[in-house]
Amino acid sequence: AVPERLHGVRILRGVECNIISRDGKLDLPNELLAILETVIASAHIVVSPEKLKSKDNTKMYLKVLENRHVNILGHLENTQFPVDYETLIPAAKEAGKLIEINNASFTIARKGSYQNCLTIMQLLKKYNMPTVINSDAHTAERVGLVSRAMETALEVGIKPENILNIDYRKIAKFLR
Repeated sequence: AVPERLHGVRILRGVECNIISRDGKLDLPNELLAILETVIASAHIVVSPEKLKSKDNTKMYLKVLENRHVNILGHLENTQFPVDYETLIPAAKEAGKLIEINNASFTIARKGSYQNCLTIMQLLKKYNMPTVINSDAHTAERVGLVSRAMETALEVGIKPENILNIDYRKIAKFLR
């Protein structure tokens, strides 16, 4: 089992779920999600619904917002799943969910998503919405590598106090 703390770092027990249908169904049962501290829901091309138009992807994510176990929407910048950000981001805020910003989208993953990342960040600023910035690490060596996304978020004008995972106490308070 993974300890609660590892090398002085508090480990959150969580998962990134795949959205597997246009009605927002996730690939893990709610019974499992209920025992986790954090749940990110993301669309991935290998398991998510067929390529949908922006209107349908937006509806899909709006359905995901209804799941009380989901805390965070991930990979909204993915150009393969276009979304109406002006509709989705305020809806996420109203539902008490966060939008994740991935450093990997600026560097090694989801090519062509930079402009979408900027749009998302500008809307997060506009709506004064809290967010999380993650590495999207798929290897241990990449955990914590968030410099490009962090720099861009601050340049866009996202307030440091709105980046909840800068300080464990902030993200822990949000996840309660």
